[in-house]
Amino acid sequence: MSIQAKDLDEVPFIHAARNGPVVWWEFAAFFFPDVPPKVVLAKWRALCKRGVVDGCPCGCHGGFTLLGPLM
Repeated sequence: MSIQAKDLDEVPFIHAARNGPVVWWEFAAFFFPDVPPKVVLAKWRALCKRGVVDGCPCGCHGGFTLLGPLM
């Protein structure tokens, strides 16, 4: 069974985005070195779609930042 974006814990994504713009491939290499980068990017895309983070989910730099306070 291969890993999917839904299997990744969103807490590291949120903490990283809270600290400023995130370069997604650097984040993937540091926090999820054993996960295919496209899966990590898919998680960023899902968080963007849900309105949790803002950034460019196309696969370029990313620049993900947190949108608003967490509940």
